[in-house]
Amino acid sequence: MAKDKETSVKKGFQSEELASFGERTSLYAPFRVLGLVTSDGSPNSTGEVAPKPCLYELGIAPFVVIPIGRCLQLYDGRTLRLLSLSNPFPARITATAHLGRERLVVATERDLFIAEQLRLCAQIPNVHQGRISGLFSFQNGVFVSIDSVERCLRIFNRDNELIGEVFFGEDFTPNGRIIHPPAFLDTVCVGSEQGRLALVDIHRGRVTQTYNFSAFGAVTALAESPALDIIGVGFQSGSVVVFDIRQSRVIDQYDARTYLPVGAVAAVNALCFRNDDPQAFPHLLSIHAQGTLCVYDLDRQRLLEIMDRIHTGPCRMACFYRKEPILLTIGDDDNRMNMYVCDSPSGVPRLLKYRAGHRAPPTRVRFLGEDYRQLISSGSADQQLRVTSTISSYHHRELSQLTQRIRRARKRMRKHRKENLDQEPDEHTLEDHSEQELLLPPVTDFAVSDARRNDPNFANLVTCHLGSADVYTWRYEQNHRFRHILQYRGDAPEAFDSSTATCVSISTCGHFAAVGLSIGHIDLYNLQSGSHRWRITNAHRPGGVAGTAFDGSGGLLASVGTHDGRLNIYRHQTREKLIEIRTGSPSLHLIWSAVSDLLAFSCADDFSIKVYEPLSGRCVRELNGHTARITDLCFSSATDGRQILSTSLDGTLRTWDLVAGRCVDVLRMTAAPTSCAMSPKGDFIVTTNVGRIGVYMWLCKAYYRGPAEQGNLVALSALSHDGANHEELWMRHPVRLPDLATRWHPLDRPELEVIPVEDHRSGCLSLTIEPPEDGHSGVVFSNQPETHWLLLPYLDELRERNKPREHAQSTEKELKLRPLVSGLDMNEANRPGSCTAIDRPSNITVTGR
Repeated sequence: MAKDKETSVKKGFQSEELASFGERTSLYAPFRVLGLVTSDGSPNSTGEVAPKPCLYELGIAPFVVIPIGRCLQLYDGRTLRLLSLSNPFPARITATAHLGRERLVVATERDLFIAEQLRLCAQIPNVHQGRISGLFSFQNGVFVSIDSVERCLRIFNRDNELIGEVFFGEDFTPNGRIIHPPAFLDTVCVGSEQGRLALVDIHRGRVTQTYNFSAFGAVTALAESPALDIIGVGFQSGSVVVFDIRQSRVIDQYDARTYLPVGAVAAVNALCFRNDDPQAFPHLLSIHAQGTLCVYDLDRQRLLEIMDRIHTGPCRMACFYRKEPILLTIGDDDNRMNMYVCDSPSGVPRLLKYRAGHRAPPTRVRFLGEDYRQLISSGSADQQLRVTSTISSYHHRELSQLTQRIRRARKRMRKHRKENLDQEPDEHTLEDHSEQELLLPPVTDFAVSDARRNDPNFANLVTCHLGSADVYTWRYEQNHRFRHILQYRGDAPEAFDSSTATCVSISTCGHFAAVGLSIGHIDLYNLQSGSHRWRITNAHRPGGVAGTAFDGSGGLLASVGTHDGRLNIYRHQTREKLIEIRTGSPSLHLIWSAVSDLLAFSCADDFSIKVYEPLSGRCVRELNGHTARITDLCFSSATDGRQILSTSLDGTLRTWDLVAGRCVDVLRMTAAPTSCAMSPKGDFIVTTNVGRIGVYMWLCKAYYRGPAEQGNLVALSALSHDGANHEELWMRHPVRLPDLATRWHPLDRPELEVIPVEDHRSGCLSLTIEPPEDGHSGVVFSNQPETHWLLLPYLDELRERNKPREHAQSTEKELKLRPLVSGLDMNEANRPGSCTAIDRPSNITVTGR
């Protein structure tokens, strides 16, 4: 052990540096994650409740702060547009509260932070020894925090000083549910896991009264009502109680188990009272564990309406805007935020707008669009096909799975029902089916092309789905399905086979789509008419087709099989088989580079990648290194094609140099990657990962010519004298996935140091970031993205490169014919002593100085 430690120190790697060695030497740096709206989709092994979002108003403008992981997201409450992101906090956020104006108090596991405009300005460390589960602020700077492990409530003043503590008994475990009854001065109402409520006077620091509802289970939701002394209490059993805390009596009680289906989880997640006109609409709304919304009429004491599955899972928050009939609900598992408006005479809410992302981990991602600043991701269990923008979250959208025909049929049916016409329903109305039944099966493979992007008669996106032989066409510019479904229909009834589509590819011209089937056939379709062109029978038997790909010119089609170990190349127009190569390995994926004209496919038996030259049929490279199944392949940028990126279930993303014939980078992630894609410019790569619903962006350091990637290639290719392998260090220390906010420095992250304020007020702390002593202090405090400051060392080189190569020189003949500004005499230039050079004012503005 001592020898190993001495060896690492000799090589220059201290023990504390090994944890970040993979990030220091990788070609890629974490940049940000896309597609997260209300949840990060990370597995919750402890069963802890997600932190409640924070809604506040500045004037008449509402804002919503949603904690996701270690970051905060600020949304406009009117448009649901993302306004700002915070820098990552040291740990996962467990609670938030609004202190007034743009100041927030944020809690992690044991520490408290004060943030202004989502920027840290103070820290109160080690106040709690357990776990902070709830926060509440009185809008004047005074706030309280709840520790569910220590069973205590701590009170802080506007100077962030701890001024009081209230400890609960053994029979009262606070769970973070806390409200302030408006009629009670300096008093909060706290819920517990035992089904009890406690009124705490924060001025005196003691519990004034307790209420026992243990028969209903744990308290899971609390809400203030417009009426004084009245609150709403939701319980684990599904019961909703309207309670008068001053008179200690139950005014009304509802049990959702009598309205929900048998076996449904009835726990109440959120409660809210309508406050715009409580006399005309005395309504109480409750949202339950499976996303069911119940509307209760408090005057008539009955259930008014049930709306099923407004969220697919629990709800983190539901609240009405102040004095407005607008309801905002924020889900947890479904990564969705809904806005409803109650404008009907009955007061039942209807959906106004929403913001959503993937609610299950995607398994495939690709770049698309003219500027390649958009991503398309699919393959998840949520049965969605989504387009994600790398620039603005406002352009995130889901492709509709309804065609124009289905839309027209639905519109006709609604018209017929309104007019009470007794006609048979259209088979395409889809009114009597659930939302999950209307969606297509999960996407297993898709292909996208921009060749016919501006032609509305051509589909530019083709998808094949799990357990289906039908291949669906789309136009992602119009955000909906295209009119054609690619189906093979033979001449005889026995021609209808029960196979499924396993892979798909689009030709370079964008006119044709090749579909591989599980029984070994290959079909070609026209994307304009949707007609079937030809079929290659038994192209790969036994087994099915694992992948198809067109070459750069669109004249050749290649395919590999899942079991037969063959690589076939056909002439596109005539179906003539040009080359048949015996690879000897079952395949998983197939890609064809249009730049280098090389074929690459992954093997299922030895987890290797084989690269072939299609014309000669020779295997030019065999790349070994993965230890588990390869999940995706892609070539590097469209102008290069010299590298291959591969992801595997061993948790690594490897970069292979085809010229050197070896792996030049290993990026081990904390979650195994399932797909990868590189932007055509080569500045970013994106990955999807197991168990994560976001799309993760990584910065390519080589694109910006930074020094980090120079030593990387040397470090991996050469072994040190003592035999230490750098690749083993990369495999030993995984790199953390990117956060919502940009990570300013990919190599070193400065530690946060808490320094007391100079006026020595007890408990009042400030946050100071000390710059590291490595010459990067100017970079640490920059607000610019990483792509901006990485180019700073090369500004002089860029100026030299942008200068004109040759200066314009005027000949003597041109100077004689050039007229003078002072006069029109052409012979004046030939007189002795005359000026031949003309001083002209310059209209060129030099920038960058």
